[in-house]
Amino acid sequence: MTAEQPFPIIGILAGVSKKNKLFHGEAVSFKNLQKQIQLKGGLCFVFTMENMMNGFIYSFAKGQWAKVTVPIPHVVYNRVPTRDEEESEQFKEKLQILKKHSTIVNPSFFNKWTTHQILSLNPKIHPYLPNAAPLTDSECFFSMLDQFGSLYLKPVNESKGKGILKVTQKNNDYFIENKRQRSSSLTKEALWKKIESVTYNSSYMMQETISSDLIDSKKYDVRILAVNNGNKFSIAGMGLRVSNGHSIVTHVPNGGTIASIKKIEKKIRQIELQNLMNEVGNTLIENLGTLAEFSIDLGIDCDCSYFIYEVNSKPMVFDEGDIQAKRYKDLYNFFYKEAQKQTNLFNK
Repeated sequence: MTAEQPFPIIGILAGVSKKNKLFHGEAVSFKNLQKQIQLKGGLCFVFTMENMMNGFIYSFAKGQWAKVTVPIPHVVYNRVPTRDEEESEQFKEKLQILKKHSTIVNPSFFNKWTTHQILSLNPKIHPYLPNAAPLTDSECFFSMLDQFGSLYLKPVNESKGKGILKVTQKNNDYFIENKRQRSSSLTKEALWKKIESVTYNSSYMMQETISSDLIDSKKYDVRILAVNNGNKFSIAGMGLRVSNGHSIVTHVPNGGTIASIKKIEKKIRQIELQNLMNEVGNTLIENLGTLAEFSIDLGIDCDCSYFIYEVNSKPMVFDEGDIQAKRYKDLYNFFYKEAQKQTNLFNK
């Protein structure tokens, strides 16, 4: 290996499987990324913290994963799928060992409230953030509900819409809904009792409800994927997700549907969004470590203003094939540059 012509070695860090499988993670996506890297002359394998000396490479000829002894990667692409594993002491200890030899990209899941605080300090991003606050007690909750009339309550350490609630106030009547159903009218006391019963074991944040633009009378949001090219974050693609008309979330596993971004193309201001994604990415790197990619759930209101609902450190696989193809290509380019930095370091 030379500084001029590095041979990038990329390790995809997956979760430890509890179901007698080789690993826990997005196997199809891993295969496709591995193929992209190998076509470019690099080495890519999947491994887990259970045994960092062994990894898995997919044999397209045989149609199966092969277990191999692997070298120390230049870059570790963290795709561990659960927060529980990431927060275990064993994981943290082994991650510190890896950090001595490899660049860790996307080092952890994001905490929603921490991320909101970080981004809100950037004056270029602040206008895109809905008003939010931690859910601490009934006094702060009802004060914010009185101010906005409707709030989303979000667990700060969950993703994919899990645990989200929506609360609405109409005069002296209160309503609470999850992704499946809406309550009948509640008193103030009954509402708070329900909230306590759901949130007692988790940290939640409150977020004002944005008056969303609609498609066929249904709310939607835009999933935007940004990938680091070494100098800035570029948009790899945008996907449109539409609610089923009743659900408070747009996630496809919860009944949402995929729609063409062309349905709202007149509302997409490409330069503004590109600048926003780059600003968000650089701000997160300054505070949370190296990122190869991230995604945001973007809301658009009736006045065509943009709002960042959430930022995701481990974007899900996009159903749109063209977005995924560009994602793999852009990720390779970033990994190559990071590997080159490691190579230059080793050759000093």
